[in-house]
Amino acid sequence: MHWPKSLNNEVPRALARGLFNEILERPKFVQGINGAIVWPRKYKINQSAKLSDYTTFKIGGYAKYFLEASNLKQLQDALNFAKNNDIRLYILGGGSNILASDSGINGLVIKLTSSSFKRLRIKGRFIDAGSAMKLSQLILRTKDQGLSGLEFLSGIPGT
Repeated sequence: MHWPKSLNNEVPRALARGLFNEILERPKFVQGINGAIVWPRKYKINQSAKLSDYTTFKIGGYAKYFLEASNLKQLQDALNFAKNNDIRLYILGGGSNILASDSGINGLVIKLTSSSFKRLRIKGRFIDAGSAMKLSQLILRTKDQGLSGLEFLSGIPGT
């Protein structure tokens, strides 16, 4: 996982102590009418996102909460927010390997949309691919760099 550069010295030490979550900001929710969660505005949570709009089979009801994470900080904050407030969490890639229930999802669905989640870094034989990078693009780009071994994944949709 990548984290903000300001945490470069603290993260390895915190991981060693098992305290990774302690060094990240702990956003809190506000209790609204009927016990509903009121999200901080910076999250831009969609409470009427139909999952069928995001799946290749075009099935799926509404997500209780839906966020298109546009950067790593927003993703980290939303993950922490969900964890700290006991909200079930689902990560959505390209939507090709999922059958979403027509009754919807009671939790937070996060779709990774930013190009930073689609990045690819190759150093020698080591590949660091973003979680939103399409598998077909990963195979082609590694092939272009003279690397092999991922060809057996060709034809599999997904990120």
